[in-house]
Amino acid sequence: MRPDGFASNGDGFHPSKLKFEIKQLEINAELAKDGRDKEWKEKILTTLTAANFLVFTVTLLIIISGFYFMNVSNKKEDVIEYWKCILPLITTYVGFAVGRPKRNNQNER
Repeated sequence: MRPDGFASNGDGFHPSKLKFEIKQLEINAELAKDGRDKEWKEKILTTLTAANFLVFTVTLLIIISGFYFMNVSNKKEDVIEYWKCILPLITTYVGFAVGRPKRNNQNER
């Protein structure tokens, strides 16, 4: 039998060869789907552990804590002192997030 499913002496098509090819295509499709699922999970994990995402999360938490302290505290001076403490953190994190991106090649300047 030739690789295309036909007998070499011209006796016609062989259904067993077709069934084998269909099964092989199903297996390949299933393996490709598993690969895409794995790539998607790795992409999500990489995004959640990226430095910019972590900086964004910490900055957001610090800002939320500032507004929470504003609602809890009765003294204006305490609120101003608290914001004086957390503003350098916020600007540091934002500066890190939007600062110079990493270079792929170490030799570039």
